Amino acid sequence: MFNGIFFVADANKNFISKTLIVPAKNAFFSAISDSVTQLFNRKSDRLKLEDPRFEQHFSVYSNDQIEARYLLTPAMMERLVEFVVKAKSKVSLSFIDNNIYIAISNSKNYFEPALFTQSDSFESVQDIAHDLQFVIDIVNDLDLNTRIWTKH
Repeated sequence: MFNGIFFVADANKNFISKTLIVPAKNAFFSAISDSVTQLFNRKSDRLKLEDPRFEQHFSVYSNDQIEARYLLTPAMMERLVEFVVKAKSKVSLSFIDNNIYIAISNSKNYFEPALFTQSDSFESVQDIAHDLQFVIDIVNDLDLNTRIWTKH
């Protein structure tokens, strides 16, 4: 079972590979990464990237190292590190079928008023507005609206 936010967006790039980005040094995600080969139905390798700060937060697996580096530009890696620090949650991503899938693990019940509080109180409305801003910030923080490459 997953608790948190699952977000899907157009990756703004064409690609045919499958790339998985999981939190580094996490037993649960290590078990997942061990079965990445089966998930992708072909050989997937762990990528060593040049950004040590990114490597502290994430492990990357892909069935095409060249295309994975095309997707994970230095600017994107920097934005991902800044986002995971800001989110204060485990963040996993995948690039599959020209989409980016983002899973932000968190026990918070997003877009729901707190239990035993008035749902129309200022605090409840403010909390829901904060949740909405967090989701909007995913797009802004990861620069998902910028279309640099024309998709064919």
